[in-house]
Amino acid sequence: MKVRIYKELFKQSIEEFMIYRMTASLTVLFGIMFYGIELLAGVVYFQYTDSIMGLTRTDYMILITTANIIQMGYQFLFVASHEMLEETIIEGGLDYALIRPVNSFFYYSFQRIDIASAIGLLVSIACQCYFMRGLNLTGLSILGYVIGVLMGVWFLFLINQNIVMLSFWVEKSSKITGIPEYLFELVSRPRGIYPNVVVWVLSYVVPFFSAVNLPIEIINGNKYMQGCAYYAVFLIIISVVTYVLWNKGLRRYVSAN
Repeated sequence: MKVRIYKELFKQSIEEFMIYRMTASLTVLFGIMFYGIELLAGVVYFQYTDSIMGLTRTDYMILITTANIIQMGYQFLFVASHEMLEETIIEGGLDYALIRPVNSFFYYSFQRIDIASAIGLLVSIACQCYFMRGLNLTGLSILGYVIGVLMGVWFLFLINQNIVMLSFWVEKSSKITGIPEYLFELVSRPRGIYPNVVVWVLSYVVPFFSAVNLPIEIINGNKYMQGCAYYAVFLIIISVVTYVLWNKGLRRYVSAN
């Protein structure tokens, strides 16, 4: 039963992509274009120097691409649901998700996938394979990198989910929904360019830097166990908190029917 429900959701996502294929095509085009601009900027930055803040050009390209993979992964899996969630809560349209014989939190989180973002994700992965071609990577380090990226995608989902869930209590939460995107753009740059207080806040209060840099630390073989352990514990705690808040929010939810 549960598998059939999620197959139906995947089919609906494909149908929506085909119906709005012009919009989806523009989304793919602009996504790839903005990523290309980031890479071009990196080429310009390193035109007259071999290192910036301790990073080589290859290091910089891997950093930018890792951030883009995490961003595209989040958009592929979750952004379509998040775009609808605030309005759905306020208008009392969650009934369809709540009556399903599946967990409402996970059902709504994975209710839609964004096919257009999947194309951007594949482009980013292909570019990352190119940038990493000269690194001496083992199967274990590649696996660690993939796990680190998935942790980053989940982190970005949790942060956005909590902001969107404010709609259970506040009607105009949309004013702050863009904050995670701005912060994520900041951490896709070398940490050394920011003041220490900014790095500390975005590493330990809300570990955006860990989300992007952990996969890279893994493939570089750097000893980052303290930061890694803190980041993992943070994800576990915020996952539980997010799930609890979802259920508390449902108690305040009022159906339009």
